[in-house]
Amino acid sequence: VSHNLIVTSYEVLRNDVSKLAQMDFLYCVLDEGHIIRNPESKLSNAVKAVKASHRVILSGTPLQNNVAELWSLFDFLTPGYLGT
Repeated sequence: VSHNLIVTSYEVLRNDVSKLAQMDFLYCVLDEGHIIRNPESKLSNAVKAVKASHRVILSGTPLQNNVAELWSLFDFLTPGYLGT
């Protein structure tokens, strides 16, 4: 099945990650991206399992002064670049 665009919720992505992680996307855009700030959550891991050539985070929530939360966001944007 071919798709030009898939719009989903975080809950659906978390539940269907096994299917979505098998697909190759050109873009993965997260709205309310601050939701993945906990790097150990199932949701963060599910989002980071999505394969995409380009990644974008949108958020109206200011970043907190917590390095771990900031690391989690950048780990989505540039996987592996900042290490573990």
